Amino acid sequence: MAIETELNLSLTPGVASRLAKHPLLTAAKPIRQRVVNTYYDTADQRLRRERVIVRHGRLGATSLSSIRREAPSQGRQAGHGEWELVGTPGELDFSQVKDGTLRHLLESVRAELRPAFTTSFTRSAWLLAPREDVRIELALDRGWIEAEGRRQAICEIRLELLSGVVADLFSTASELQTDLSLHPEAASKLLRGYRILAAEQLPVVKALPIEINSGMSAIAAFRTIGLACLKHLQSNEQGLRESDNPEFVHQARVAIRRLRSAIRVWKPLLPQDFVSSFDPLWQSLARRLGETRNWDVFLAETLPSILLAFPEGDEIIRLSQYARKRCVINREAARVALKSVD
Repeated sequence: MAIETELNLSLTPGVASRLAKHPLLTAAKPIRQRVVNTYYDTADQRLRRERVIVRHGRLGATSLSSIRREAPSQGRQAGHGEWELVGTPGELDFSQVKDGTLRHLLESVRAELRPAFTTSFTRSAWLLAPREDVRIELALDRGWIEAEGRRQAICEIRLELLSGVVADLFSTASELQTDLSLHPEAASKLLRGYRILAAEQLPVVKALPIEINSGMSAIAAFRTIGLACLKHLQSNEQGLRESDNPEFVHQARVAIRRLRSAIRVWKPLLPQDFVSSFDPLWQSLARRLGETRNWDVFLAETLPSILLAFPEGDEIIRLSQYARKRCVINREAARVALKSVD
């Protein structure tokens, strides 16, 4: 099974219109194609629960169906098993799936499968060669995700490492970020499609168990833990930016606290410039989120007790108004901090 190494970044339509003028792209000629993917599932979303993706896609004039099974507890950039189905467009021939257990599952729900949602976008792809022996594909997708008469815009880029090392991928992203406002996109088109289908609210995401073992090097273990903390933070970031639910702030603080703890534990083994550059940034964001969390707790837990003890008086009214004002101010400051290029 192939291992994909990629970064997914969102951007505004205005930034997307300037992308082709970036120095990294001016020497490359883009290939543009229309992409339409229809995802299938049962009415009760059995395939989603089983982490199975059944998709019929059209890429330009090419039509192809595919089956993919994602590994549990892995991020979208992990390895996965995928089978392309050869045959009449729109017909799903599950006999071509080599995994017997998966094939049995698919055959058992065949009669219940129906189109769940569609992604439809124009893809502009550039092949970048930032240095010798390094090749990175940059794909800009602009279009829509549609389900049950609802739709959400797509405006994002994917950087896929074709040859080179992972550091080359991050170096390219950093160079793009110097001139363009890009943001990590934690939710895949697939996940967003299911959320639109079910009209789901943004979920508060708690930390998942992290799997490490004695066969890992110390740095590999740190990387695994660090990436899990970042995923935890990114999974709650949109909710923090768009919702007043205090649990998003709480989970973001938990993610940063765990990450900073890992940095302190591994500090003797980490590059000094890494620690000196990143730990103060996380500390600053943690402090900002801490102020927001303090006022959330005051409003939810402390203030009701004060109101019970002192139910009357102008001072109580002023205290309530002040607390709510501080909550709004600190929440907005936290959102600004999340958008900071620092």
